[in-house]
Amino acid sequence: MSAYVDDELYSRLRVFMRDSISLSQSDPGSHRSEVELLLFQEARLLDDRRYADWLDLLTVESVYWIPLNPLDDPATSWSIAFDDRRRIEDRIAWLGTGKVHGQTPVSQTQRSLTNIEVWTVNEKTCRARCTFICHEYRPDRHRHWSGRLDYRLERSPEPSAGGANWQIAWKIVTLIDAEGPQENLTIIL
Repeated sequence: MSAYVDDELYSRLRVFMRDSISLSQSDPGSHRSEVELLLFQEARLLDDRRYADWLDLLTVESVYWIPLNPLDDPATSWSIAFDDRRRIEDRIAWLGTGKVHGQTPVSQTQRSLTNIEVWTVNEKTCRARCTFICHEYRPDRHRHWSGRLDYRLERSPEPSAGGANWQIAWKIVTLIDAEGPQENLTIIL
């Protein structure tokens, strides 16, 4: 597979996030029910640590980005995470080893999604946004993250095993406290 994280992708991400500030009202009806099902399925799979199944929801050229500031340039600014598909697979393999110090014992997580909005770009692409809270419990602490999730979704060539008609091309996690001190993030938001 050739590298798809290039100047064009960075440019498209910059435009996507800049445009997210001025989005109009979401499309009534559009693909909202299908997209809601996908986002709820994603949250459930991550909470259940079913990472291989979660990977099936991602396109082969997926991007998972947690910027310090959503208007930063992903090509030149620090990020909490900026993963392409290969790095996402590496992260999942790493979590699957059972030897991750920050995940011993394994975290219990619970995500809540709300304010889901969907905009149709064309027949094969839409964008979605929601707010989220993710609670993580380990015997020594209870942490939480909250913020906004922005998605670029692409129509699946065929529905996934879970019945999803869409796949996640980009997942951008904007934490409300991203520019503050952050501990090592050992879970996937």
